[in-house]
Amino acid sequence: MKLSLLSRTVLSMLPKAVVSTLFLGASLMPNEVPAEKQLPLPTPAHVPATEKFTNEARAVSQVKAMVVARLDDLSNADLSSSEPLPYTPEQRLTAALIYKLTSFVDFPTPSTPTVICFVGTSSLVIGEILETKIQQGMLKKSVEVIKDPALNNLRPNQCHIVYIAPTSRLQKEIVSKLSRNALTISNNDDFKNLGHISSITFVDARPIISISKFALKQSNVELHSQLLNSITVKP
Repeated sequence: MKLSLLSRTVLSMLPKAVVSTLFLGASLMPNEVPAEKQLPLPTPAHVPATEKFTNEARAVSQVKAMVVARLDDLSNADLSSSEPLPYTPEQRLTAALIYKLTSFVDFPTPSTPTVICFVGTSSLVIGEILETKIQQGMLKKSVEVIKDPALNNLRPNQCHIVYIAPTSRLQKEIVSKLSRNALTISNNDDFKNLGHISSITFVDARPIISISKFALKQSNVELHSQLLNSITVKP
């Protein structure tokens, strides 16, 4: 993806987590930004410092909003309906990011389709969002969704990705075993006590993807360096 001077200027001012979100959603975004969403040109050097700072802050804020809006559009694009959608923005963003992560992971037993399991009562609605996309033929990559409220029901090597929500310390041993051959993801970044590899959390409606360095080292799953260089890596 080629970046314009403006994009490089604004990206240099963004927090790492925001750049991560932009990176993960890039290949699923339109090639061109609609005219009404284009940002103003960078402030010339001769503009007073106070005004220049204000303009830069405004540009950063606009980019953050665009990132979230575009990912939200992505996760919502396949669910066209005249009725209000029963999903929150965070749920749609989580579904979009889980699907996108399949392009940045090498599994020890690769196969088609990529099987994504959703375990726990809070995870099932995320699975429903992806199921709707699959039914409408809107996903380029072949994906199968399995939903089950009980973690104990999963068979070894049944899933390539396991999204667990909520998570419990009592399930750590089971989650750690699943993490050997699957990318385990939760909505909680307490890796030490929960045993999973990755998390998707939100701060001010902004998605944050984190990885446990320790859990990943114990796993046979490999993440692409492009992904590792653009997300939060924790011990």
